Amino acid sequence: MRDHSLAPELAASERKSYELYKRDAIALARRVTDPVSRDHAVGHLIDLCMDGGEEEEASALFDLVQSDLVRRQIAARHPVSGIISRLG
Repeated sequence: MRDHSLAPELAASERKSYELYKRDAIALARRVTDPVSRDHAVGHLIDLCMDGGEEEEASALFDLVQSDLVRRQIAARHPVSGIISRLG
């Protein structure tokens, strides 16, 4: 999380909430059985990670996306990140 304007104790609380919600979202995405729907869910997780300043985690999640269409959509949403260079 990039918001440095928060008081340290509030920032720590926000970080904890963020991590819990992210973990729950990842667990839900794993349960999706349709591959394209799962790729879209992972795309939303990537958006969350990018907004939270976790580009390494977003990059790792990007490797899980199998659909070329979804990969291109994600790369279009995050053109300045290292994700777009991984479109091979």
